[in-house]
Formats: sequence, C-alpha cells, structure tokens
Amino acid sequence: MDRRPTTPNGLFTRDLKHLVRSAPPAAVRARRARRVTAALFTLAAAALTGAWILLGSLDPQREAARERPTPAAEEPARVAATAPVPAGPAVDEPPAPKRSAGAAAAPSTTTAGTAAEAAASGEGQSVAAATRDAKATEVAMAEQAPRPDSVEAAGAALNWITLEIRSGDTLGGIFHRRGLRPAEAIKIAGLKGAEILSRLRPGRKLQLGIQSEGGLGGLRYELGPVDYLQIESDGSGYRVSRGQREVDVRQVQASGLIESSLFKAGADKGLSEALVMQLTQIFAWDIDFSRDLRRGDRFTLIYEEQFSGDEKLADGSILAAEFVHADLAYRAILFEDTQGGPAYYTPDGRSLRRTFLRSPVKYSRITSRFSKRRLHPVLKKWRAHKGVDYAGPTGTPVLATAHGRVAQIGNQGGYGKTVVLQHGGTYRTLYAHLSRYPKGLRRGSSVRQGQVIGYIGSTGLATGPHLHYEFRVNGVHRDPLQFKQTPAAPIHPEKREAFLAHAASLVAQLDAVSPQAVALAD
Repeated sequence: MDRRPTTPNGLFTRDLKHLVRSAPPAAVRARRARRVTAALFTLAAAALTGAWILLGSLDPQREAARERPTPAAEEPARVAATAPVPAGPAVDEPPAPKRSAGAAAAPSTTTAGTAAEAAASGEGQSVAAATRDAKATEVAMAEQAPRPDSVEAAGAALNWITLEIRSGDTLGGIFHRRGLRPAEAIKIAGLKGAEILSRLRPGRKLQLGIQSEGGLGGLRYELGPVDYLQIESDGSGYRVSRGQREVDVRQVQASGLIESSLFKAGADKGLSEALVMQLTQIFAWDIDFSRDLRRGDRFTLIYEEQFSGDEKLADGSILAAEFVHADLAYRAILFEDTQGGPAYYTPDGRSLRRTFLRSPVKYSRITSRFSKRRLHPVLKKWRAHKGVDYAGPTGTPVLATAHGRVAQIGNQGGYGKTVVLQHGGTYRTLYAHLSRYPKGLRRGSSVRQGQVIGYIGSTGLATGPHLHYEFRVNGVHRDPLQFKQTPAAPIHPEKREAFLAHAASLVAQLDAVSPQAVALAD
C-alpha cells in the first residue's frame, strides 16, 4: 500500500524531485545549446552567401536576356524601356550594373541558384562547397563573355581608375567594391606570373581599366618605384606582362654642415634617410660614424634622382661624395670594379674598401672601449674588457665586418647568444649579447661583408641591450678601433685612363659645390 502523501503539496514535491532526477546534466544542455547556435550561424552564413552571389550573377543574366532575340511586337516597348538617360558629372566610380525585368525573370541557371539550393538543402554539401561551385560556375561564365577583338581596341575605350592599397585589401574585395565580378579577381590572381596579386601590399598603387559597359579591360599593379605588373585582355582571356615606367634620371648636388647630427643635417638639405645611410656606407672604412663625428664636419654629394614626368620616384646612386672630418677631406668616386659591379675609389684610383668595416653597427654609440682594466657592471669586479660595446635598441641589425665563415653560433655563458666568424686563417670576430639570429644562419655558413648576422639584445651578463664586439688576430685580442687595415685592389690598369677622366669631371663639380680648401686625407 502506497503510504506517500497525496496532498497537492506532496504531489508537487514528488513530481519536482522526479523532474530534477530525470533532467539532463548541465554539460549536455550546454552542448545542445552550442549545436543549436552553430546551426543558426550556418543557416545565416548560407543565406548571406547566396544573397552575395545572387547580386554578382545579375550581370550575366542581363547579358543573356539582351542576347535573346526580341519579337517584333515587343521591340517598340523594349526600345522605350531602355532609352538612354542623360548621365551626371563624371566620377572615378565604374557604372553600376543595370537591372531589367527580363534579367530578373531569366531561368534559374545562374550561380546564385546553385549556391542557394546547395545551402538550403543541406544534403551532403557544405556551405563552403556550394560557394566553391558557385565561383567556378561564375569563372566559366566570365570566360564565355564577349571580349574586345584586340588589346588596342580595349585600351582605347578604358577608363583608368587609380587606387591605393589599404591594409586588409584583397583583389576580390576591391573588385566587389567597384562593381566587378569577384570571380574575375580569382581567375586573374591564379594566372602564371600574377600570383603576387593574391598578396597586395598596403601603400602600393593599383590601376583598373574599366570598359564602357562596366567590365574589366585591364589592370596595372605597382611593384616598385619603376616596375609594374600589367594584365591585358587578349580577346579570349588575360595576358600577363611586366613593364617599367619611363624614367628621367636627373643629377642633383647637395652640401650640408653638421651641427647636431648627420641625419638632421641631411634632412635639412632634402636628403632621405636611405641616401644618408648610403653616404655612411661609402666612408665606413675610414670614418666611424658612431663615434668620430664632430660639430662642423660637412658633406657634399652628387647623386641621381629618378623622375617620371614631375613625380619623383626614388633616389639613385651617389656618383661622387666628399666628407670633411677634422679638417681632412675624404672623397669617393663611383666606378665599375674588375667584376663589373659598382665600387668607390679615391680620385687617384685607390679603393675605399678595406678588409674590415670600422663598425659592426651602422649607426650607434660606443658605451665601453677596449681596456685592460674595467669594472664589470654586473660582476662588480675589475677585469680586462677585450672588446668594444655598441649601444642600440633591441633588434638593431648587426653586420659582419668582413667576408668569412660562421665558426660558432649559440649561447656562450656570459656572452649570451653569440656568433663567431672566421676570416681566413688569421682573423676572428665575435658578436655577443644578441637577441636572435637571422633565419638560415648556422655553423659553417658563408657570410659576406655587411651581411646581417644577428640583432642587438641583452642576453648573458648584460645590464641593457648592446653589442659586444671582439677582434682577434691569431687568437690574440686586438683593439678593433686602432687596428690598421690594408685596402682592397686599386683600379685595374686597363681602366685607369677612363677612370681618371671620369673622376676629373666629378671632382670639378665637387670643388664648385664645396669651394672651401681643406687637406685631402691620405
């Protein structure tokens, strides 16, 4: 006999306990909720994808409706319906696709129908697969679209629009904003030689050639100051080529006086940072720009600038330069070396290149010099400092001071991350406290003078980011700032006469820009 209470309250309590015992766990309920949410998002994505493809497919439907023959009885009404409307002021936007009743009533064979059915049915096909099929169908329709008979005919009727690439831009997104079919962007970026269009770089220019009916007739993408990639219609598809803008090279002269820093003096004279860095590299074997500069030093340059019309594209090479330091004038003339490459020589034909660079960092300051006795900043002990310390922000590139081979690379106790280079059988250089190494550098790798071999850091026993640089001759530490080096080979005898004539002309120009008489450095 059931003795449980039968009062309403008793029944309610019993039923409530039963529901609590039979309810699914919280984790199961959360999982079900996530599934429902994911399904809703999938349906929403399918709807949006179908709507986007539907908008892009109306253009092909309009073209198909236009190509169908029109009955004679309907011709007057069609002509009246499609009568041209006076256009407003010209803008750089391409004409918007026209919509017509005939296009809207066309049979459902477009890409939008394919994607919408696949998304709605959900039987064995995902939204991504439906979109992929839709894009393939649209590409096929684009290939069948009528094109101009020749590149010249197409180019003559194109309206060119210039755009600047923004962060996050893609070719398909740009086409969509301009009323062009995104499938055309996929097709173009897949052409051989045009793969770079799938990775557009912000800041560069992109030109679109829009046909009179609103389609794409050509494309130009800026690869650099001079070079560009060109896509042209050839009647049956697209043709990829590369070209160069017409460049006018102009010779420019500049002269400046250093009051606070070399970069500020250069900027005051309109010189770019790249041009100032080029100047420091020319005289890097004779002047240590991290410690030797003084107020009153001055420079004179004869260099090239590249123009296209009135637009400056880039700085060219420095043809001749003079740097006056401590009342000594150092001069450099650009000429071809024995291998046919560019090199700098003194006006009498001696090479400015030395065996080792004066500094492994392009522009820095010395915080500690070579010394036999120095208080270690971390250990607080007096000991020899067998190198030179260069301060700089973490990540500043460190350069190999001469051609050589990587003898050691890795952590070395108090040195932290270190690279040791072997230069022949006599010389070794050490670069310590690095933050990281360049990709691909390993023991046994060959390096060239000026190549980046690491980046300034503070690994090991260091109080802050800096480079510790050591120079060893036959295993003995030497002061790299005092070591005398031998120059590279001078001008080849067969080229000496041509060089002297070339140098005399440039030296005369230097004298005209910098007339103050100073002693020439040996």
